[in-house]
Amino acid sequence: DRFDIMVGIISRCCKAASSAGAASQAPKPGRGHASPSPSFKSLRPMLESLLLEEEYGKLLEDEGIDFIQDLMHYDEASLMALGMKRGHAKRLLRAALPMASQPASQDALGPALIGLEICGDGSDHGTQAAPEEDSTIDHLVKNGFNVEQLLRFVSHYAGLGQIKSHTTTNDVVRNIVIPETSDNPRCYMKSEFMLRLGGGKVATRLVSHAWKSDFLSTVVNIILDATGWDLHQLKSPESGPPYLKEDGALDAERFLSDLKAEELEKTYWLCIFAVDEHHAICGDCWSCNRKPEWLQDPAKYLKETPCLLCNEEKYNPCPCGTRKWTSKDLHYEIDKFDGVVEKMEALVVSLDGHLSSIKRVWVVAEMAKAATRIPIYFRRSADLSLEASRLILAKGDLLKTVAECEATSNDDRQRILKEVKELEGGIEAYDEFVNCLLDIQLGSFWRMQCMHGFASRAINQLKGLTVDFSWRKLDLLSLPEDIDQIPKVITALTNVSLNFNGCERLSDISALA
Repeated sequence: DRFDIMVGIISRCCKAASSAGAASQAPKPGRGHASPSPSFKSLRPMLESLLLEEEYGKLLEDEGIDFIQDLMHYDEASLMALGMKRGHAKRLLRAALPMASQPASQDALGPALIGLEICGDGSDHGTQAAPEEDSTIDHLVKNGFNVEQLLRFVSHYAGLGQIKSHTTTNDVVRNIVIPETSDNPRCYMKSEFMLRLGGGKVATRLVSHAWKSDFLSTVVNIILDATGWDLHQLKSPESGPPYLKEDGALDAERFLSDLKAEELEKTYWLCIFAVDEHHAICGDCWSCNRKPEWLQDPAKYLKETPCLLCNEEKYNPCPCGTRKWTSKDLHYEIDKFDGVVEKMEALVVSLDGHLSSIKRVWVVAEMAKAATRIPIYFRRSADLSLEASRLILAKGDLLKTVAECEATSNDDRQRILKEVKELEGGIEAYDEFVNCLLDIQLGSFWRMQCMHGFASRAINQLKGLTVDFSWRKLDLLSLPEDIDQIPKVITALTNVSLNFNGCERLSDISALA
């Protein structure tokens, strides 16, 4: 039912992974260490920053482990023997290793810990790098998650009734992500829940999605990408009940049981988990946050909902009152997404049957940024809608214009549109490019020779394509003749994958010749 045609495969160099250092394997010391040198650093601030102090502070103190240097005499097994959980022992040792050799004069470890990234993938990552912008991008990339963490997140909160079939991503941010990180403002990958699952991972694929779409739609698309499955396999597996029910509910526990280890370990990046929403959006009112009263006492107005000035309910209410970073702040994250895209191996565009995501300005911006640098994979969590199908067959525009794309923050929208207008051909060329990219992915190739300006160069530089004909399973008899334009127009192309799943009436593929 499905076959992939790989054209002109070019082998890629794999990035060499280097692991730095290892925890000491020395025998466990007895109680009562010698008096520490003045350069020894207290362990408590590190435990507090990792949210482990309450659970293990007294345990380690009773053992006589008061300083980070003391900890270097222990390995994972000996800490577990004391009563620590394996994941907590690993995380503590990874945090302590780079700190043990640093001077203790850094304000009780505060500044040193700011730059320390704790990753659950087994890699040893150093402290902040210069320049500051690159450091922020690297910090964001390390706030990825793996498929297992995502499924455990869904299973847990679905069990609590907080994630249902039509819970939107914005609902997840408002009702889970922000409340669970408001006590000590941070991104969700540093929440207690995610730290118990190993914390942040180095992401390899960025998922471009819409906050207004159902959260489970995005989850399904990540699973489709990680497994290489299609919707038919989710809804009608070879054995057992469907993974994906008709109402959109997801059997997360069965996925956890059935997926291969390498599929569960694949890493992804979602802004809702990676970005510190407290320094970005929580408690904000975009209608009032520039008024004099607000600017005079922002914490007062951030904490209250409804908004004290316009009396409107807030998108993401929160009592923390955290000051919002702006583009002038070194740690500002919202304008770093382009840099995150460049660090990825691929971009995954999460679509529903109505292709709702392409109406969001962030999604089309990420598509354009990625297209000439890394592969783009469109994953669709539902059958293509009748309206979208008709538009493609009628050679209509799936994206009317980027100028009308939506964004929660008008500042973000205006910044992205400004960048688009500065491209050769401006908004018109940008619209051509995005529509052509969408068309190609859905098996329509007529636009490829109609590009100009930025669009022509961008299409020419595409590295890989995945073309999905499965939505035409009932009427596709032969491949469109203009498919032969692919190698003529896209000269940088290295591979093409064609999906004909369910196209039982297809009998003529001579256009491929």
